[in-house]
Amino acid sequence: MPSPRSVWPIAYLALVLVALIPSTAFALPAAPKDPLASLRKQAEQAVSSLQKATRTYEKHRSDLRQAKKKLRSTTADLRTASKRLARLRVPLARYVNAQYQNPGNGIADIALAGTPADDMHTAADAYELTIQRSTLVSQAATLHDSKKTLANSAKRLVTGIEADQKRLGKEIISLRKKANRTVHTLLRKAARMGVAADRSGRLTMFSCDAASAAEAEKYPNGLIPKRYLCDLPQKGYQLRADAAVAFARLNSAYQQHFGHQACVTSAYRDISKQRMLYQSKPPGYAAVPGTSNHGLGLAVDFCGGVENQGSAPFIWLRANSKRFGWVHPAWAYTGPFEPWHWEFVPKGGKPSSGGDQNDRSGR
Repeated sequence: MPSPRSVWPIAYLALVLVALIPSTAFALPAAPKDPLASLRKQAEQAVSSLQKATRTYEKHRSDLRQAKKKLRSTTADLRTASKRLARLRVPLARYVNAQYQNPGNGIADIALAGTPADDMHTAADAYELTIQRSTLVSQAATLHDSKKTLANSAKRLVTGIEADQKRLGKEIISLRKKANRTVHTLLRKAARMGVAADRSGRLTMFSCDAASAAEAEKYPNGLIPKRYLCDLPQKGYQLRADAAVAFARLNSAYQQHFGHQACVTSAYRDISKQRMLYQSKPPGYAAVPGTSNHGLGLAVDFCGGVENQGSAPFIWLRANSKRFGWVHPAWAYTGPFEPWHWEFVPKGGKPSSGGDQNDRSGR
């Protein structure tokens, strides 16, 4: 057994080596990155880029509307100037004709035609006529110049509007191509993670676990796996698990009151469906793919009368839906006005502050 003295140099050497070796050599291995977090970040970046392009398009479209409005105003002013100029041509023609027929009848000649009193009245009338003629000539010249300016302005506006319309047409094509690329990229990445391609373990209303909603929240808008969606009583429609359970209760109460199930036209809308709507409508009239409230599995669009504010189904839902966690958000009363759109609000949550980014297509 070695003595303590013989062990000490070895221990000392070991301590020196530990001090010289970088601390990273003994660091714990980094925790693996969360692939879902990465997917969410990529989805948010893609959506942000597409939203920015859409806002640019909407700005250009607004500028075009203003140009058309200005053109209408300019055209109206041009018509008014033309009418006024046409009215002035009649008295101007009379004065020119009178001057042509009596070229020597100036004020001095007329003033010597009779008695001093008559001459004064005649001279005054002649002077007034001369002033009126000068005024008419001045007005006609001003109107002529104004008409020419308005005509040139209208021509420039027409040319600009035609160019803007062509540019907007190209921007629509570009936006739709960009939306396609964005969605395809997200779908490919999601498929590699088994998100979009996962069709196993679909839950039914009888085995729908509301607690699975916490897992669904980890996925990007429109890319919630099928296993976290539940079928609604209305065939072909799904919602996130907790929203589906709450909707089943709401639907049951609705059926007891009206004798039939609630009518639904849209529920969960995956990113491909969002892309299809975005493709079929001008930008600004449908949600940018990846932003629709339906892509969270927390919204439905009703039919069967609910789409008409003031109808019996609408009034019943407004009075009773909160008991089941469903609300008609405040924004849906204003812009865009969507009486059919209702949202599930999880316990402790809040209704959305805006619609499907002006989504007027998800009827």
